[in-house]
Amino acid sequence: MARPLRVQFEGAFYHVFARGNRKEHIFYSYRDYSVFLEKLAEAAKKYSLLIYAYALMPNHYHLAVETPFANLSEAIHFLNSAYTNWFREKHQIVGPIFQGRFKSVIVDKDSYLLSLVAYIHLNPVKGRLAESPEKYLWSSHRFYVKEKRAPEWLAVGPVLSMFSSGSGKGRKAFHRFVTGFRIDLEQEIKKGFILGDESFVNMIQERVKSSRLSPEIPEAKRLMWKVDAPERAVELIRKIEGWSEKEVFSPRSDAHKITVYLLKKFSPFSLQEIAELFKTHYSSLTVKVKRFEKRMANDRKLREKVEEIKKRYLSNVKT
Repeated sequence: MARPLRVQFEGAFYHVFARGNRKEHIFYSYRDYSVFLEKLAEAAKKYSLLIYAYALMPNHYHLAVETPFANLSEAIHFLNSAYTNWFREKHQIVGPIFQGRFKSVIVDKDSYLLSLVAYIHLNPVKGRLAESPEKYLWSSHRFYVKEKRAPEWLAVGPVLSMFSSGSGKGRKAFHRFVTGFRIDLEQEIKKGFILGDESFVNMIQERVKSSRLSPEIPEAKRLMWKVDAPERAVELIRKIEGWSEKEVFSPRSDAHKITVYLLKKFSPFSLQEIAELFKTHYSSLTVKVKRFEKRMANDRKLREKVEEIKKRYLSNVKT
């Protein structure tokens, strides 16, 4: 299985998050949280990271990180490994404590720095761990809103400078912004591994194309497409072919079967993503496509029809 793509370059800005294995806790005590922050400080110093925000939740964590030296993978691997080793010894457990490799979304810092910091600081509130962000001990919000010296590795200055620097008024204005933040960044983050406007996405696409990345890497493959979600691909197919939404989502119609076939065979989207869109299980979707392929093998006219639709579809989605 190919590893997830890490787009790394000097000055890249990311939302990084990692969950506990099987969604189990990665923090049980005050000491656990404290040691993780110690390891984060070590990683920041060792790899020259700029940490803009963090939130440590019982079974996962979030970071807003900038990498001046294009070394995100090494840095987060060091952080997770160092904490895992300490945690296993402390709690006398074996095996991984994190669920696979960490996840990262590359973010347009100019457009989303403030929004990402707010999103991270609101996670404990959304998770009902605190009534308001300043009351949660294990996020960076308190260093933004209180006259308390932030750790050297926590870069609060760039954000506070947007609110009259570090003055009391600026801190209050920042707090008001965070508590009033209503944009659902979570849905944007789930769409892919880039968060930014069209020009930013194009810039990242060019970096990927010029870096000789394997097309078998899911995110690299996805970047070669103009549509970034299966529902948008379905909408495009509908418009090209003049099909109604009812036709495409009716399991017995050829429009539905052709659409599912095209998405499974000729798109960068996972079976799980496609299955969720059509409200079915991915195993059922696989069976459906196999049956349709057998039918095409015995029906020349259908095969030719699908081939023509495929050409029109691919000419509109590939970059």
